[in-house]
Amino acid sequence: TAGSPSLAAAESPASAEPRHASPRRMDARPSVDADGGRRSAPCSPRFGREASPGAASPAQPPGRERAMSAQEGETPEVDAHARFMQRALQALLHPEAHPEESRHIAEELLFRSLPRKNVGGLTTTTLHNAESRDRFLERLRKDGGDATRVRFCWHLTSDSVAAASIEAEGIRCDSGRCACGRYGLGGYVATCATKANAYADAESEDLQRHLFLVVALPGEEVVRGERGHRPRRTAADLPSYPTEFCFVDGARLHCAFRFDYIWESTGRRCKASATVGDVRAWRRG
Repeated sequence: TAGSPSLAAAESPASAEPRHASPRRMDARPSVDADGGRRSAPCSPRFGREASPGAASPAQPPGRERAMSAQEGETPEVDAHARFMQRALQALLHPEAHPEESRHIAEELLFRSLPRKNVGGLTTTTLHNAESRDRFLERLRKDGGDATRVRFCWHLTSDSVAAASIEAEGIRCDSGRCACGRYGLGGYVATCATKANAYADAESEDLQRHLFLVVALPGEEVVRGERGHRPRRTAADLPSYPTEFCFVDGARLHCAFRFDYIWESTGRRCKASATVGDVRAWRRG
């Protein structure tokens, strides 16, 4: 299909000149309260169909699936979405090709859900981990090269030591690095920046937070995670429409950008922050 992302596109830097025009929305923006809490659907950008493997998204308008069918042709909106997603994937995997455009795209993805007014002192860092990128691309090839399964996800820590470890080594998914987690033992990412941000400890409200933009490749079959158990494959809170994933294969995750910022609360607490007992799983690199 025209504009659909491909493995070849993911493996090579974009050859076109950088473009900074704001693309059309990739998903419906979730409702966000004044303190950044997510109140509706997750907003992880995804290629093509927004549903997870094996299930249609409950937030999809009637007829959207048909509109996106290759047999019936794509609408201009869907085609624009696919083109932007292909360019975003190239930018995140090969930021050295167009550094400014890559940073622009990364921040565009960040602020699609995280309120700008609550983010203070933002520093955006491009991560150039070629080994991690190559492992990710190799895993994508072994999975059949279907780049439409790639998702842009988020991982938060308020621990500067953990953040440095993640920047250097990526998110570690081996069982020895994770001792807790609501959906199993592994490496966690959220499908929305607001969801990841809400996992910060209440006492860290005025401390610097470190949020990673992660290029993620969930397994073809995603299972429902279970507390205290290590899943055999990628797990999620709700496989049909996940808001967070638990990965057991670190090659499926590539950290592309790091955002350091102070959360400037407006006085209303995030609903998701009540699950504070589970944030340790997010902090283990």
